[in-house]
Amino acid sequence: MFKLAVDNAGVHEKDQKWHQREKELHAALQQAQDVVHAALLDNFDTPKALATLFELVKTTNIYLEESLKDNTTR
Repeated sequence: MFKLAVDNAGVHEKDQKWHQREKELHAALQQAQDVVHAALLDNFDTPKALATLFELVKTTNIYLEESLKDNTTR
């Protein structure tokens, strides 16, 4: 999801300069991947996997909202 958003924005790896918020979002993505993977290995613990994905979407939405605010105040 994050990679798709970055790709669609036309941002390439060499052009990226991640600030603290981007690093935190990336860490949340990595953590979510680990939790979802473990949950699905644990007899398909679908509720835990979905809860993790919902939390990641919430975190991403907060990041996007804050980024939009930052861009409009410049």
